Amino acid sequence: MNAFKSEKIPKETEILFVYLNVNSGPGVIGLPRNEIVFKDELIGALSGLAFKQIILYFDGPYAASFLKHGLPQNTYAVSAAGEFEMSWGTQCTPDEIVKGEHIKTCMSDLFSHFFIEQLKMEGVENLTLQQSFE
Repeated sequence: MNAFKSEKIPKETEILFVYLNVNSGPGVIGLPRNEIVFKDELIGALSGLAFKQIILYFDGPYAASFLKHGLPQNTYAVSAAGEFEMSWGTQCTPDEIVKGEHIKTCMSDLFSHFFIEQLKMEGVENLTLQQSFE
């Protein structure tokens, strides 16, 4: 599972922030280059890390199917969609103009769009997990 490989050895005082904006199904993530990651692989990768806290923002359909059971005790997670639901697109027709042309698709997911807008307003250092949850 090369998708989660890291060269850095974490310190137990550090906080890891993981932002996943992926195409997913119940218990499975599709990554570029046709890589697939299953829930148990993700949980195993997170469980093997020695961070003080892990914060997981998961934007994708069925995202909560990864978060419901088995996350390491020091992990806090927010998901775009429930265990059995799709996530929602935004910036769709007529707002999806690229270089003056309508591309007839949604430009982003609502969850990611809202998260990025929060970061712009609050700043990376000031945005809390509680604010994102609310």
